[in-house]
Amino acid sequence: MESQQTVTAQPLAWYQLPNTRVTYNYRYFLPYAPEWGSQELCDRRLQELVTFCRTAEIDAVQFYVNILPGTYYMPAHNAAEQAHWAAWMKSVVAPTLREAGVSYQLNYQMLLGATPYKLDMRDEYPWEFLVNQYGEETLGCACPIGPVFREVMGEMLRLWADTDPDIIWIDDDFRLHNHGLGNGELDYYCYCPRHLQAFADRVGRYYDRETLVAELVKPGTPSPLRAQWMDFLGETMVDSANWVREQVQAVSPRTRLALMTSVPDVHSVEGRPWKAFLEALSGPYPPMTRPCCGVYTGTSVAVKDNAITYRFMGHSIAVLEHAFGPGVVDYGPELENTRFTTWAKSVAHTRHVLEIAQLLGCPQITLSINDLEGSPIDEESATIPMLVDARPRLQALADLELRRWQPQGVIFLDDPHAARKVQVGEEAKMQDLGLLRQWEDVLLQVGIPAYYATSAQAAASPNVVVLEGYTAWCPSDDELQRILAGAVLLDADAVAVLQQRGFGHLLGVEVGPRMTYGIMSERYAGGILPGASECRMPHRGFDWRTMTLAGATAVSQFINGKFQHFPGSAIFENSLGGRVGIYASVGDLSSSGIFGSHGRLRWLHGMLRWLSRDTFCALPVIAHHGLTVVRTDGNRQLLAFANLGTDVLHELAVRLPGVCTGDTVQVLDAHGRWQPQACQCSPVVDGWRTMTIPCELGAFGWLMVMRTIC
Repeated sequence: MESQQTVTAQPLAWYQLPNTRVTYNYRYFLPYAPEWGSQELCDRRLQELVTFCRTAEIDAVQFYVNILPGTYYMPAHNAAEQAHWAAWMKSVVAPTLREAGVSYQLNYQMLLGATPYKLDMRDEYPWEFLVNQYGEETLGCACPIGPVFREVMGEMLRLWADTDPDIIWIDDDFRLHNHGLGNGELDYYCYCPRHLQAFADRVGRYYDRETLVAELVKPGTPSPLRAQWMDFLGETMVDSANWVREQVQAVSPRTRLALMTSVPDVHSVEGRPWKAFLEALSGPYPPMTRPCCGVYTGTSVAVKDNAITYRFMGHSIAVLEHAFGPGVVDYGPELENTRFTTWAKSVAHTRHVLEIAQLLGCPQITLSINDLEGSPIDEESATIPMLVDARPRLQALADLELRRWQPQGVIFLDDPHAARKVQVGEEAKMQDLGLLRQWEDVLLQVGIPAYYATSAQAAASPNVVVLEGYTAWCPSDDELQRILAGAVLLDADAVAVLQQRGFGHLLGVEVGPRMTYGIMSERYAGGILPGASECRMPHRGFDWRTMTLAGATAVSQFINGKFQHFPGSAIFENSLGGRVGIYASVGDLSSSGIFGSHGRLRWLHGMLRWLSRDTFCALPVIAHHGLTVVRTDGNRQLLAFANLGTDVLHELAVRLPGVCTGDTVQVLDAHGRWQPQACQCSPVVDGWRTMTIPCELGAFGWLMVMRTIC
């Protein structure tokens, strides 16, 4: 097996990730004796692992450690109880892996603890516990600034560092949210006495938890205390990250520290300062992260909802690219399926995620495809063929170095400080500061290519910017004015925010309060947007606002059960020369709403053509839900399309701007080869043509098309 490092039983000076070679990083729980079985069983599992690595071409294994025999979502009690486990890993497991040419790494699965699954485990630990926004103490999860916690956990970190791993991956329990006390909403931390007193020392006044939380979710203009608290929390986590690294690198200076991340907007509520935080954790080495997958089992959501995987990974990577600059951070996006058999996530779905990682420009992918119970790897016979068969296509994408390519499509805003800016209403909760994006999934699900950019980048871009009620608070006034001088697509809540911010005169409409009853239908006018014809279709959404035209042109009307009509969507060219498109619904309607349909796709394509002045990069004409990714490099354009429906697609039609008919087209085959592909091109109409590419694309399948543009 080709390896990224010299085959040797000795560790390298420090582990360097190849830039263009596909790297399978396999998370695995290796049973240890006597807690998980006999030594004979554990030795057999180790040999099975080595055989698997050679056969499946695994480059690195990160072993789950620092957990309890009864649960892998809570940390071990102390170092002493794990000493025999760590000694075996150091003397037997690590050299065995390295002799096979495989990097030995650790997944430090639990640092603070994720959740005890509602079992009170406080009597198991001597340390200080996290306290949520309601004053509830977690049932065992540790406060990261507690001195007893640091004493006990420091010994465990040093114990595992002494096994000399290439990387220690800190899991995403190293966070200040979601530690098992949600009760229907997301729980945030930490409001323990030590945190509150340290904050008082910082700001010169003591705030009890009730007063502090009330200020954090105060209606209207954010209280200055919100930013102060988030700055404080961020600094405590930077200090904690630095402490983690010191424990590890005091024992093993060559060991890199890496981190799994959660949803960026939720981290925004924690005040996470990404650059300082990761520099503290990484020390002298490049930062490395594992962006979360979002969808952990394929059976839990509709196929179309798996667009969230691309969104979560893409957003997480964009945050760090913007914080550090391009090409600094190493990534290993997460293929999450820790109960792996095809009962939980199909082979097709798994391959879909493997290819997403490459489309995001990440040659390394973290394979979380086994349970944490020590089951035999070969229990799922599909694993090895899937990984072996997938590699040639993955490598062909890795060879393109797609992180250097320019993303294309509509712009979604990335702002690590969004939670400091968003204004909330009465009865707001902490999660309202960072869990509210409405538009993004639905636009991705209907095949609209998109990427993340900062407000400053969006303001300087000619591309269409998408705003909704959360991200409309992100740009500064100057940035927002420049965005409105370009092209912007708004939902009803975004209009309400921009009105409140004093930009209503640039929108051509006024919106009222959210309504409490559902709209049944939507009627579209013909002859206004290019390619959109007169039609009526279902709506059935409850999240919408009344909208009054103030210079804008109505494109559609909402119809209620009394056959009353209300403006549903509109377009407006403002005094800055900018173009504005408005939809009176809020994001993706509602759980009972219907967005995707042929007629609405024609409307959306027409809207994007009008907003972009007929320059939008690509508009797939699709039979059902799908995900589109577009990247360009000079005169090369990669257009990737994934089928997020359950019917097989026999062709993909894409509307393209321009009159050029001399494109050359290649399609990536199953063996990783770019093959010339004949396709049909329609005559140019109004500056657009349709390119139709034959395919056989099942659910979750990707069609990779490379165009050389004349």
